[in-house]
Amino acid sequence: MKKHCLILFFIICAAPLIAQVSGLSIDKSAYRENYQDDGQVFTMVEQMPEFPGGQEALFRYIKENLHYPPTLKEEGIQGRAICSFVINTDGSICCAETAKSTGNALLDREAILLIKSMPAWTPDSQNGKPIRVKYTVPIVFKIQ
Repeated sequence: MKKHCLILFFIICAAPLIAQVSGLSIDKSAYRENYQDDGQVFTMVEQMPEFPGGQEALFRYIKENLHYPPTLKEEGIQGRAICSFVINTDGSICCAETAKSTGNALLDREAILLIKSMPAWTPDSQNGKPIRVKYTVPIVFKIQ
């Protein structure tokens, strides 16, 4: 019995720490404004959410809608931003941020604007319950 209590105590105490270490913390103020579920965000699920039309459509959307600031293009400034965002239970996007910067604030801002402009995704559910999923995608600014 003591062994089970000790294990339960460890799980209760360690869960918030594990969530922070694995990057699952989200901006709770922005979250509370729009959503009323338990706030749990998954990174690995049985079936990942899907962009309308699939992975190829996602990359086509990025290519067709990426705005490269003309002044930066003329100066030859390039970069790659790794953007992460949360796909809500209704497929909408929230909590977009750059997980890894391009090194240029304007390019990073354009990458975030692109993520925020995406259409709703097909959301996922786990055990029949709608869930929120954190997703990461690279946005590349390259002069061709």
